[in-house]
Amino acid sequence: MKDIKTFLIGFLTCACLFLIMGQTNVKKFGHIEAESVQLKKDGILYGLLSTEGYFIFDGTPEAFQKLNITKNGDINLINKNQEVVVTLQVNGNHDGVLGLYDRYGDMGWGMTGKKGQYSP
Repeated sequence: MKDIKTFLIGFLTCACLFLIMGQTNVKKFGHIEAESVQLKKDGILYGLLSTEGYFIFDGTPEAFQKLNITKNGDINLINKNQEVVVTLQVNGNHDGVLGLYDRYGDMGWGMTGKKGQYSP
């Protein structure tokens, strides 16, 4: 009888250890759904990720920059005046295109990944 008790206690102890060790190794969430994610420090909002893009704050309630990815894959950086100031795209020839704009959204400089092609 004593051997059976010792065996059962040992078996149950090992089972509990395996269960506890398995619980501490959970590091992945799998699938997470959210309408928005806020980045805060000491209650001050510094970033907001939503379906409209990534908004960057300077500690005030008004976003001063926005990172936007369009449906066709263009990446745009938008200033506080809602003007695109930087764009990164893929053109029809599958070359990379970089465009820089002034604060009013007027084209200032552009370049494709193909050598020697400059867009004023």
